[in-house]
Amino acid sequence: MFSAKNADLLNISDHYFRTEMYFRAMPRIILLLCLVLLLGSCRKSLYDSDRFTLKHDGERRSYLVHTPPSYSDAVSTSLIIALHGGVGSAKNIEEQSGLAEYADEAGFILCSPDGLNRTWNAGWCCGKAEKNGVDDVGFISALIDKMLDDYNISPDKVYVTGMSNGAFMSYRLAVNSAKKSRQLRPLQAP
Repeated sequence: MFSAKNADLLNISDHYFRTEMYFRAMPRIILLLCLVLLLGSCRKSLYDSDRFTLKHDGERRSYLVHTPPSYSDAVSTSLIIALHGGVGSAKNIEEQSGLAEYADEAGFILCSPDGLNRTWNAGWCCGKAEKNGVDDVGFISALIDKMLDDYNISPDKVYVTGMSNGAFMSYRLAVNSAKKSRQLRPLQAP
């Protein structure tokens, strides 16, 4: 027969069981969490790119280069120049567009330059670069030349794309330096 005394024993047993399970499981949970954090910090990000600088018009300009794992100096490949939007950055365009991951899959080199003051001089718009007359056409042309010197890139496989202010800049490049970039693929322009 079930009595109050038996109920107390069940409550004590239940409490003991829960406490025992907690103290047995907790070290394993902590160890698992530490392993996940450690492995996560060792994993190379999809967006890991090398940062370089190029001096142009007295300014040190920075850019990211993402080379796919399949890249070899022995085989000619394509280059995509990706231009960020106003107040964006090279890292932003890589992450927002997914181009770094796609570069790994398709085997092209991705180059993402930073605009001065985070804008591009698209000729008729956008921020300090336009107001200060920054020579972004000259900078990107010099950057393409540098990339052609440093990597085995086919000169007829240089493409330019961009978001917003970067898309407008890609249009300007198509007009002002048609010999440098053969193809134009803006991602988004208002």
